[in-house]
Amino acid sequence: MNYNYRYIQKYFIISVLFLVLLYFFLILLFNIILPTADVIVIQVISLFFFVNTFLLGIRLKIRDIFIVIFLFQLILSISLFVSHSFEYNSDYFSYTAIATKGINMNAGDFIKYIYANYPDLNDVSDLGYPFVLRFVYQIAGNQIYGDFLMCLLNVFLVLPTLYFVWKLSSGLFSKEEAKISVLFWGLNLYSVWTNASGMKETVFVLVSTGASYYLYKYLTVRSFKKLLWCILFIIGTFFFRNYITIFFVIIFVSARFFRKTYEKHFVFILISSLIAIFGATSLLSYLVPDVVAILAQRDSLLANTGFSGNLFNVISAFIAPYPAIGGLNQNVNLLIIVFVAFKVFFSIWGIIGIIYIIKLKQTQAYPIVNILYFNILLTIIAGFSLNYRYMHVTMPLYFIFMVHGFYSMSREKSKYIIIPYFILVTIFIVLYNLRSVSI
Repeated sequence: MNYNYRYIQKYFIISVLFLVLLYFFLILLFNIILPTADVIVIQVISLFFFVNTFLLGIRLKIRDIFIVIFLFQLILSISLFVSHSFEYNSDYFSYTAIATKGINMNAGDFIKYIYANYPDLNDVSDLGYPFVLRFVYQIAGNQIYGDFLMCLLNVFLVLPTLYFVWKLSSGLFSKEEAKISVLFWGLNLYSVWTNASGMKETVFVLVSTGASYYLYKYLTVRSFKKLLWCILFIIGTFFFRNYITIFFVIIFVSARFFRKTYEKHFVFILISSLIAIFGATSLLSYLVPDVVAILAQRDSLLANTGFSGNLFNVISAFIAPYPAIGGLNQNVNLLIIVFVAFKVFFSIWGIIGIIYIIKLKQTQAYPIVNILYFNILLTIIAGFSLNYRYMHVTMPLYFIFMVHGFYSMSREKSKYIIIPYFILVTIFIVLYNLRSVSI
């Protein structure tokens, strides 16, 4: 095992141990209500699987890692599905209600039904996933078997996403970094939850990661085949969240037709984009009318919090979500606590990775950074920085940059960042969980 692997492994273990200590500290000191017994059992089991699978995977070849991750996803997804130890998201009921109606319809009649009954799609927010569910339900025969088949299908869909992460990371940086990036993404416990609970994110992440990979390949190779795949995947994102499609189109046009200007002023683009979401909301609302509703939603979520609440929202968009410890939190936040803790302690390395990309002018990575950054800005605008679901779609890209950050910074310099960052994150985790107690 090389030095970088050992260092990541050491940091990984320290992060997990720190979470366990913080868990007991908060419960014992602040009388936080414990989650239900089944949730605690899942937390312990997921901790065991997560830690041991990572420590095993870091020693394996990439082909073996794919197999181990597949088994990890399969065992935990089916176990969670059978246990039903989770809350179904309200979107699940919207998806299934529409998909169930379409079991005995052909595609044309199904589209007519959707437009007749959901003209603005406010209840489901997309067209793509009801079509996927309808197809699965038709194969299974009903919703009950269909949900289980969708869970299995989601597990298999993790594999092509892993492939895109591997190819993208190894193309941008190195196979050594790509191996760790694949492990980080494959052991994502949130995807286990989306697999089991019938949410769209597993399919959506596959489409958006594929679009990111083929955008990178087309901009570096410029072949018609890569362009065709890039366009198809970008179009695919439109049926899940149209804002992501807009991001891809803007970045594609900028990097393809205005490449020199785009690369020269890349930092300005990032900074001005952040300023725009605060200083030019009227213009944004005029250009994109849907932003009005999003801004109203953010204002209601951050009501009476003032400057501190908005600052917390911005910072959290880059490092959150925070581990939810008390039983008053949402069920999904408790189930994925192990992964969330891992993500929050590693987020600083994603930021460092992006800084080194800009510092070293690794321009081939700029469009991928841009996709991630625009989605982070979207969570800031919406006030959803504490909700991991909205970050999940571009999280494979963040993991790639996290690993790159580890590999880019010397061990001597990193020591001056780790301790202050751990202190800052600990304060945020404590405040977040104490806020939950007072609800």
